[in-house]
Amino acid sequence: MASSNPFQKESIQKIAIFRALQLGDMLCAIPAVRAIRKAYPEASITLIGLPWQTNLVQRFPMYFDQFIAFPGWPGLPERSFEPLQVINFLCEVNANAFDLVVQMQGSGEITNPLCRLFGARHVLSFCKSASPFAGNELTLALTDDEHEITRCLKLVSLIGANDQEPFLEFPVSPNEREGAKEIQNELGLVQKKYVCLHPGARDVRRRWPTHYFAKIATAVSQYGYTVLLTGSLEEGTILDEVASLAEASVVNLVACKGHVGIGELAQLIADSAGLISNDTGVSHIASALRTRSIILFSEFSEPHRWAPLNRDLHKVILRDEQKQFGLFLQQKLNHVLTPVEAGV
Repeated sequence: MASSNPFQKESIQKIAIFRALQLGDMLCAIPAVRAIRKAYPEASITLIGLPWQTNLVQRFPMYFDQFIAFPGWPGLPERSFEPLQVINFLCEVNANAFDLVVQMQGSGEITNPLCRLFGARHVLSFCKSASPFAGNELTLALTDDEHEITRCLKLVSLIGANDQEPFLEFPVSPNEREGAKEIQNELGLVQKKYVCLHPGARDVRRRWPTHYFAKIATAVSQYGYTVLLTGSLEEGTILDEVASLAEASVVNLVACKGHVGIGELAQLIADSAGLISNDTGVSHIASALRTRSIILFSEFSEPHRWAPLNRDLHKVILRDEQKQFGLFLQQKLNHVLTPVEAGV
């Protein structure tokens, strides 16, 4: 007689998802998390991640119930660690007695042994090569040619989470929408009459040269749109440089407002005519909010993994194409500007 399915809804009441990464990585995992929630509607789902991700849990209460901060681990670059904090963390995770841990970070060389220490009845994880269901662990071999959204969805399909849709989400609260409206009023931004330029990126290798962004700013202004430079406080000097090089007046969000919350920034992007950015977190926000965008990928990026899936709404500019800057201004820029009344 065949053994019963260990991943039936009745058997899985407490789930932990391990993915201690940054914003774009997390948004690309949301479709898989959504599929898990549909498969296990009564289960408690805990996200184990970096401290900033407590805000993500609050933004997606329909998918996450709890959060446990990950203190770091030897070999993982996302966070330095202290041994005592790691010991306390492992005690906390084991005390939760999870039925299932879903490892959604990397090839598993480092993270799979870590997740085995969580004390769960079952572990679902990525790995470098395929292996059969052994003991309490079920693995999916990674391939190099798949999009990150697809990878995560394929992983959770192994436990029967097959009610899947690949679209991204980014809920914005009423308070955040009101905050964005106040910023628009203060800075004189008219909805759909401004374009967001995001010249920064967490990985400095993925940043397109500032003088190119300055030329884009000049061209956007000539179409009759307001240019809104966006970025983090740490990227303020980049925005200042673009503003100084542009042959047009721009609105520097960081210079004018300092730190702007991610929800308010998302609403500013949603209300814009479109976003032009490097390969970084805001590109996934534009995808989630169905806002037109042009995303610039460097030689250090992986567009096959991270580019928006909807290529009608979002255009991707690869490294070789970026060399044809005049063509970019003549054709690609129209993707953001043409569908909107420019007022010129």
